[in-house]
Amino acid sequence: MYRSSTRPLPKLYPLDPSAEALSVSISTMRRLIGDGKLKANKVGGQLRISATELQRFIDASIVAPEHCTELEILDAH
Repeated sequence: MYRSSTRPLPKLYPLDPSAEALSVSISTMRRLIGDGKLKANKVGGQLRISATELQRFIDASIVAPEHCTELEILDAH
């Protein structure tokens, strides 16, 4: 007998909208996945990335304000 899980399934996104959400190219997405920096699932022969994984990657990529001037993101005023 099939027993349903009470845990909801994660929302999975194809590479195109995932790349758009991160403002990177598809090739960059593939490189991040290949380098193990971003986890992906293969569903129906296509790579998918969970909303949770996208958020984890974004959170891990946040640059501290003290480093912004070094990276020329903010004015040094």
